[in-house]
Amino acid sequence: RFQNSSTTSSATCSFCPAGRYLTDDGKTHAHEHLNASQCLPCEPGMYATSNGSASCAVCPGGQYTDAKTEANAHCKKCAPGKLNNDKAETASKHDNENDCDVCPPGQISRLGDTYCFNCPVGWTNNSANASEPCAMCAPGRRSSANGRVCEACPTGQSNPTAGLSYCRPCLPGEFGNETGLIQCHKCSVGMFRASSQVNSTHCSNCPKGYFQTDSGQASCLPCLPGEFGNVSGLIKCHKCPAGKANANQNATECEVCIAGQ
Repeated sequence: RFQNSSTTSSATCSFCPAGRYLTDDGKTHAHEHLNASQCLPCEPGMYATSNGSASCAVCPGGQYTDAKTEANAHCKKCAPGKLNNDKAETASKHDNENDCDVCPPGQISRLGDTYCFNCPVGWTNNSANASEPCAMCAPGRRSSANGRVCEACPTGQSNPTAGLSYCRPCLPGEFGNETGLIQCHKCSVGMFRASSQVNSTHCSNCPKGYFQTDSGQASCLPCLPGEFGNVSGLIKCHKCPAGKANANQNATECEVCIAGQ
């Protein structure tokens, strides 16, 4: 505290303002308590929140002061995406904004944090907006194992939803022949992809004796009796011509009628 010498009639001492301090206990050195200018500003890296402080304290973790002014009544907080993990132990680790370290790649922090942490799965911290450091991975992409980037779905997989950490395998009757698909492609008519086909990057032609009129199918249908399929990839089976017949399914040719028929 101090007593302004110009007001000798005052019966009380005044408090040093917040952000300043006066260490002398006032018992023997009255000349150190004559006016407010003798209240010293807190050093950078330190602060005093209360009026009448006898000392300043080191800023807590995640915070700093970068000047020797009365503004040191409060410490400034490290910006999002940065941290300061010193637990109010060393003032020199809190006396500059540069004491706030940038979070490692793939991690984020909030305002005034003492640590960094990973983005949620399906998100990355590659946003240019420091107040929103995590961004959802777009459809057709997924977050990488280390969370640093969003990577395209591999061939044979797709992802229609933003913010996922995985892509979904193409279903039977579908295929994915390129990366970054939002939806897998449907097999064309005359083609199929069975669930037993491990390679989901392409569809196969219906074999001879089979056909498929619809797209996106996991199997082909057999040619009916009286029909045949002599090539693969048929949309529709051929009818047996006059003078020929076929009593079996999935035939690849018709037989000549025997004598008397």
